[in-house]
Amino acid sequence: MQWVVSHVGSDPFRESPRFVNTSQVILGTDMPELYQTARTSRSALWYYIVGLSTGKYTVQLFFAEIVIEKPGKRLFNIDIQDRNIKTDFDITKEAGGFRRPTNITYEVTVVNSVLKIHLHWNGRGTCCIPYEGAYGPLVSAIRVFRPESPNNSPPPARPVSAPSNDDKRRGVVAGIAALCIAAAVISSSVVYLWWKWVALVKHPNA
Repeated sequence: MQWVVSHVGSDPFRESPRFVNTSQVILGTDMPELYQTARTSRSALWYYIVGLSTGKYTVQLFFAEIVIEKPGKRLFNIDIQDRNIKTDFDITKEAGGFRRPTNITYEVTVVNSVLKIHLHWNGRGTCCIPYEGAYGPLVSAIRVFRPESPNNSPPPARPVSAPSNDDKRRGVVAGIAALCIAAAVISSSVVYLWWKWVALVKHPNA
């Protein structure tokens, strides 16, 4: 499995953040570090997971709004395998507040070895709160796995009970604070070939 991400729509004549982070506490999760860093774009983020076997996969998207507070509003669309699954997605609204986590889980069938995830700005929401250019998609982490794979429980957005240390060490999360293996500028798009595997055992508080 390999990951390719395309950062589309950045202005080559202006500085535009591709990663944002916060040191503030993320409420409602036992894995706050996962949500403290995010990838963002003023236009679109394309993710390609290549080299997959034919079959069903579970896609998990992890979000927490760490940039735009009220009265600002971030809205964007989410497509998986060219099918729209969310329109006018509002992280803060879905999570129930600023700096709170919310997750999306979606089942998909891969038939051509490639899984496509597309997050794109739809021209709605605010554009300049808290600074000019604060709009477009934002995602903290992405995880893809076979539904039948063992030990693939997602990190809870709002844990009901405190899990054991062994439970917290299970699984691997494909996140956004990734090690970019290669980067190239193509027109207005910046394309990265990257792997991101964050083992839960690396989180000392997990």
